[in-house]
Amino acid sequence: MILPEKEKIKLAVISDTHGKIDDVVQSISKNEPVHYILHAGDFLTDLHNIKYEIEHNPDLLKENPLGYYGVVGNCDGYKSPSKLLIEVSGLRILLLHGHYEGVKNGLLQLNYLAEEERSDIVIFGHTHIPVNIQENGVLFFNPGSFNYPRGGVKEPSYGIIEVSGNTLNSAEILYKKS
Repeated sequence: MILPEKEKIKLAVISDTHGKIDDVVQSISKNEPVHYILHAGDFLTDLHNIKYEIEHNPDLLKENPLGYYGVVGNCDGYKSPSKLLIEVSGLRILLLHGHYEGVKNGLLQLNYLAEEERSDIVIFGHTHIPVNIQENGVLFFNPGSFNYPRGGVKEPSYGIIEVSGNTLNSAEILYKKS
């Protein structure tokens, strides 16, 4: 799936929301404009609720996102889509939850999958632990959990990725302040 291009494209990345989206839009709004919102699974229905909230409350964001994309996780109760390949600004982004790929045991299977899919960025969830690393020219990015952080992380987290002209400009993990 190839998404429309803008000069600079900002992606808000969330995962493992588990039914609690109270502060998601408020946190995302601090990084406007956000062009796409991506959900890496576990309560994919939350993405639909976020979209509804934004579309029915025009004062929440100055500019509505161009699109919303998400995948299911192990807590979603249905099987698809389990992964999406999205092309943004010439970069191939693989979006998945990671439970089928064993991300709790490391990134080896994601490395193989990234090579197979020719991905520039792999976004995943499942562990509730933020990851922002580059290996073999691929960004592996897990925004952590917006509500249930794990692995010694105290604050709920989400991510912002900015791309333009076939280039990854930045990728950062941001924390929701309690």
